Amino acid sequence: MALTTTACDQAASFDDLPEIVITASDYSFAAPRSAEGGLVRVTLDNQGAETHQVELVRVVDGHEPDEIETAIRRRDVVALNSMVIYHGGPNEVAPGSRGTVATQLDPGTYVLLCFVASPDGTLHVLRGMIAQIDIAPPESEVPARPPAFDASVSLQDYRFEVTGDIGEGRQLVLVKNEGSEPHELRLSSGGRGAGGSSTISPGSETWVELNLESAPHSVFCYVPSEKQNGRLHIDLGMHTSITVP
Repeated sequence: MALTTTACDQAASFDDLPEIVITASDYSFAAPRSAEGGLVRVTLDNQGAETHQVELVRVVDGHEPDEIETAIRRRDVVALNSMVIYHGGPNEVAPGSRGTVATQLDPGTYVLLCFVASPDGTLHVLRGMIAQIDIAPPESEVPARPPAFDASVSLQDYRFEVTGDIGEGRQLVLVKNEGSEPHELRLSSGGRGAGGSSTISPGSETWVELNLESAPHSVFCYVPSEKQNGRLHIDLGMHTSITVP
């Protein structure tokens, strides 16, 4: 369900949202076994030597986490998409850096995944970068207001649409999936990860904290297409570039 704030709403402070911290190394996650859900910040602390992401996927009722790993190893996009809801997470987090994304986490069992590839082309998830976390209902019965944002990016089939200015320094960017397939937002500059949102399901949104340098940045989506026989979205035209002044 979309939570985008309107002009008459009182926006929450991004920094005041509850936080779940996940540590990435080469090739594993260290994460709490359980956490409260609702609108929360998810921070990925990359202590590895390679770029990492964390995708939080909620397991659909009637399926088990082991089935997800099996579908990934079989590269069965149809099966995987039928078993999970994609809730996003920090993307393209460079070694020694931290990335933070706010996302709505509904109660349930979640699997943490990293679909970044090593230089030899092997996905990190296939090297064991997979973990599990249980999300409980939030204690507060009053939903948190979405935070105010500086710019927005619409994820569509198969392109990006940017509204507002994405500039240098710290800012908050709303990422909305307005397409019919799962999508992600990856940014890199000079071959180094520069942030983004990992995969979110159609109709979902995340709030991505960016801290960009003045430089050209590549923007792309590596999600495989269920409708196009597993072709990557980047190969279907979902890539662009922005120059941060």
